[in-house]
Amino acid sequence: MAEQVSAKLRAEVLERARGRCECMMSTCGDHQGRCHRPLEGDWAVHRLRAGGPYALSNVLGMCPACHRKAPELGSARR
Repeated sequence: MAEQVSAKLRAEVLERARGRCECMMSTCGDHQGRCHRPLEGDWAVHRLRAGGPYALSNVLGMCPACHRKAPELGSARR
């Protein structure tokens, strides 16, 4: 069963990201540097270290387009 991301953590990520995608993957192809798409709809909290905790220091807020291109391990929706 996938670990659930708390509403509190989602709110903290959204605030830190100022409502914009935090993706900086060079392999994404849709942007150079940070993505900056709005975090709306089905945006994801993506873990940086697979198996690591869902903690503000170990997650990024990612728009659906970038999250689809992110490595599967360490990611979760909501």
